[in-house]
Amino acid sequence: MKLLYSVPKRIVASTVIHTEPCFLMKIVIGTDGSNDPVVAAYNEATNSATAAAMILPSITYDASALGINGAIYQFAEYLDTGLYVAIANLGTGSVIVSTRTKSALFRFKLS
Repeated sequence: MKLLYSVPKRIVASTVIHTEPCFLMKIVIGTDGSNDPVVAAYNEATNSATAAAMILPSITYDASALGINGAIYQFAEYLDTGLYVAIANLGTGSVIVSTRTKSALFRFKLS
Protein backbone atom coordinates (compact mmCIF):
# COMPACT_ATOMS: atom_id res chain seq x y z
CA MET A 1 0.00 0.00 0.00
CA LYS A 2 1.32 3.45 -0.92
CA LEU A 3 0.65 6.54 1.13
CA LEU A 4 -0.40 9.33 -1.19
CA TYR A 5 1.20 12.36 0.43
CA SER A 6 2.73 15.40 -1.15
CA VAL A 7 6.35 16.04 -0.28
CA PRO A 8 6.49 17.67 3.19
CA LYS A 9 7.37 21.36 3.03
CA ARG A 10 9.79 23.00 5.47
CA ILE A 11 8.95 26.66 5.99
CA VAL A 12 10.47 29.39 8.14
CA ALA A 13 8.05 32.23 7.36
CA SER A 14 4.35 32.69 6.67
CA THR A 15 3.45 31.21 3.29
CA VAL A 16 0.68 29.80 1.12
CA ILE A 17 1.28 26.03 0.92
CA HIS A 18 -1.52 25.16 -1.55
CA THR A 19 -3.84 27.16 -3.78
CA GLU A 20 -6.04 24.13 -4.48
CA PRO A 21 -8.10 21.83 -2.26
CA CYS A 22 -5.98 19.55 -0.08
CA PHE A 23 -5.92 17.47 3.07
CA LEU A 24 -3.82 18.80 5.93
CA MET A 25 -2.18 15.76 7.50
CA LYS A 26 0.49 17.00 9.91
CA ILE A 27 2.23 20.12 11.20
CA VAL A 28 5.55 19.75 13.04
CA ILE A 29 6.84 22.84 14.84
CA GLY A 30 10.49 22.97 15.83
CA THR A 31 11.56 25.80 18.09
CA ASP A 32 15.04 27.13 18.78
CA GLY A 33 14.52 27.10 22.55
CA SER A 34 14.75 30.86 22.99
CA ASN A 35 12.10 32.44 20.74
CA ASP A 36 8.39 31.92 21.34
CA PRO A 37 6.88 31.22 17.91
CA VAL A 38 3.25 31.81 17.02
CA VAL A 39 1.75 29.48 14.39
CA ALA A 40 -1.73 29.37 12.83
CA ALA A 41 -3.21 27.58 9.78
CA TYR A 42 -6.02 28.73 7.49
CA ASN A 43 -8.27 27.19 4.82
CA GLU A 44 -7.24 29.88 2.33
CA ALA A 45 -5.39 30.15 -0.96
CA THR A 46 -4.10 33.64 -0.10
CA ASN A 47 -2.37 35.24 2.88
CA SER A 48 -5.44 37.14 4.13
CA ALA A 49 -5.65 35.13 7.42
CA THR A 50 -9.36 35.64 8.06
CA ALA A 51 -10.69 34.36 11.36
CA ALA A 52 -13.51 32.40 9.69
CA ALA A 53 -10.96 30.35 7.72
CA MET A 54 -8.76 29.46 10.74
CA ILE A 55 -8.34 25.70 11.25
CA LEU A 56 -5.42 25.71 13.71
CA PRO A 57 -5.88 28.53 16.19
CA SER A 58 -3.01 30.94 16.67
CA ILE A 59 -0.90 29.34 19.40
CA THR A 60 2.18 30.73 21.13
CA TYR A 61 4.77 28.07 22.00
CA ASP A 62 6.53 29.31 25.11
CA ALA A 63 9.97 27.88 24.38
CA SER A 64 11.91 30.42 26.43
CA ALA A 65 10.15 29.92 29.78
CA LEU A 66 8.96 26.31 29.49
CA GLY A 67 11.79 24.82 27.44
CA ILE A 68 9.38 23.60 24.74
CA ASN A 69 11.41 22.44 21.74
CA GLY A 70 8.60 21.38 19.45
CA ALA A 71 5.05 20.22 18.87
CA ILE A 72 3.33 17.83 16.46
CA TYR A 73 -0.27 18.14 15.28
CA GLN A 74 -1.89 15.25 13.35
CA PHE A 75 -4.89 16.01 11.16
CA ALA A 76 -7.08 14.54 8.48
CA GLU A 77 -8.68 17.85 7.63
CA TYR A 78 -10.08 18.55 4.16
CA LEU A 79 -9.48 22.13 3.07
CA ASP A 80 -11.67 23.12 0.15
CA THR A 81 -9.83 26.35 -0.68
CA GLY A 82 -6.12 25.86 0.01
CA LEU A 83 -3.68 26.14 2.89
CA TYR A 84 -2.00 29.22 4.34
CA VAL A 85 0.30 28.87 7.37
CA ALA A 86 1.07 32.03 9.37
CA ILE A 87 4.25 32.11 11.46
CA ALA A 88 5.68 34.82 13.71
CA ASN A 89 8.74 34.96 15.99
CA LEU A 90 10.13 31.59 14.85
CA GLY A 91 13.80 32.54 15.22
CA THR A 92 16.00 29.73 13.87
CA GLY A 93 13.26 27.10 14.24
CA SER A 94 11.18 25.71 11.39
CA VAL A 95 7.77 24.29 10.58
CA ILE A 96 7.17 21.18 8.47
CA VAL A 97 3.77 20.80 6.82
CA SER A 98 2.55 17.48 5.36
CA THR A 99 -0.45 17.49 3.04
CA ARG A 100 -2.26 15.28 0.59
CA THR A 101 -3.57 16.79 -2.64
CA LYS A 102 -5.86 15.68 -5.40
CA SER A 103 -2.96 15.86 -7.87
CA ALA A 104 -0.95 13.51 -5.62
CA LEU A 105 -3.81 11.03 -5.68
CA PHE A 106 -3.85 10.90 -9.47
CA ARG A 107 -0.10 10.29 -9.81
CA PHE A 108 -0.51 6.69 -8.67
CA LYS A 109 -2.16 3.97 -10.70
CA LEU A 110 -4.09 1.50 -8.61
CA SER A 111 -3.46 -2.10 -9.57
